[in-house]
Amino acid sequence: MKKVLIISYFSLPFDVIASYRTNAYLKHFRSFGFYPTVLTHYMGMEEQNGVSVEKDETGTVIRVPIRKSKLRALLRKAETMPILNKVSILTRWILGFLDSRPEMIDSYYSLKAYCFSELDVTKFDMVIGIYSPHHHLRLCYKLHRKFEIPYVLDFRDLWDNRILHAKYSPSAVEKIQDKLTLRWWSKWLHKASFFTTTSDPWRSKLELITDTKGEVVTNGFDEECFTNKEFRRSDLFTIIHAGALYEDLELVIFLKGCKEFLRAFPDAKFKIKFLGADKNSGPGGKRVGFLSNPVERILKYIPQDYVEITTRVPKSRVVDEMYDAQIVLFLSHPQINGWYSGKVFDYLGARKTILMVPDDHSVVGDLILKTNAGVIANTAEEVCSYLKKSYLEWQKQGEIPYHGKEEEIIRYSRRKQVEKIAGLLNRL
Repeated sequence: MKKVLIISYFSLPFDVIASYRTNAYLKHFRSFGFYPTVLTHYMGMEEQNGVSVEKDETGTVIRVPIRKSKLRALLRKAETMPILNKVSILTRWILGFLDSRPEMIDSYYSLKAYCFSELDVTKFDMVIGIYSPHHHLRLCYKLHRKFEIPYVLDFRDLWDNRILHAKYSPSAVEKIQDKLTLRWWSKWLHKASFFTTTSDPWRSKLELITDTKGEVVTNGFDEECFTNKEFRRSDLFTIIHAGALYEDLELVIFLKGCKEFLRAFPDAKFKIKFLGADKNSGPGGKRVGFLSNPVERILKYIPQDYVEITTRVPKSRVVDEMYDAQIVLFLSHPQINGWYSGKVFDYLGARKTILMVPDDHSVVGDLILKTNAGVIANTAEEVCSYLKKSYLEWQKQGEIPYHGKEEEIIRYSRRKQVEKIAGLLNRL
């Protein structure tokens, strides 16, 4: 069985979407002929002074503490002096420390020290570095240079989704950051066996800076999260939106449609739940920043009695809430080409009808059509019309029929995505 080292900053029990991609590799690689070892930190758990090694039937997890360096203290001091701090950040970018925060630099050096002095890297057949952060790409490149070990770079995102925004007009600082990032990514990609990323438009973007071949391995849903779940009838017609809201989403289209629906059905047993939407951060108008003042902006259109808006909740609760819902809401990023957003895959896994607002004319719209897992509404009138139809259907039958194509949906399970990358690794 081939051995693969997976370098990932994020891993369970840290409950973020990045951890679930890492966990999928750990959980499923053995089924396809690879023994996985994840090299990570103590994210989401109590930090330990030393290295810990966890083994089970799926593979091995090695956790390395992030050692605080003297450099971190100096950089923190520099942060109190605006001009010096700007010069310091630019210097770090030029030197390839694109994750310029001091603790991220310490993360890099902690992992590098472990790989070069304690871990027998030569026992592995290949290395996978998962972005973000940037320094995993750098470390894979360094390991290849020293040990001649093949490596693959796995990009969950681009360095900033703003670069694919239809109206992207970079500031002077963003131009510098983009140029330096392209320079370093091109170098770190140059010796990679191949790279993977989560959508075809993003693959095409990266292939502009490298001759290394790219492949698409999307995110997916964990089948185990959606097994042994039974349909539960509810006395509320519920719509769920899972996760953060962003400034560039067409939220108002949906809210206006709901407002019109409630005018038509003033006594409706109706609830919209925005789970994890209350970030209370991000300046208003920022293209891909979190929606500012989400509670106030939502309540401008929908009375409080019909809305629930929460701060971040565990994924287990989100899954349970989806099973009680009739519709799951996907607000698209129509100005950003190729952005799936991880929630759409959990929506597929839940086998709940997806209401997409509006069509992104990109990857998610194509996904909805291919899987027949939902409907697309481009205007408030279309939202209202669909809600009226669905509500009457729910009143009559107690549920909304689901028409998703199972043979297409299952292709987006985490297991299927790991099978795909395993097939690519077997070609090396």
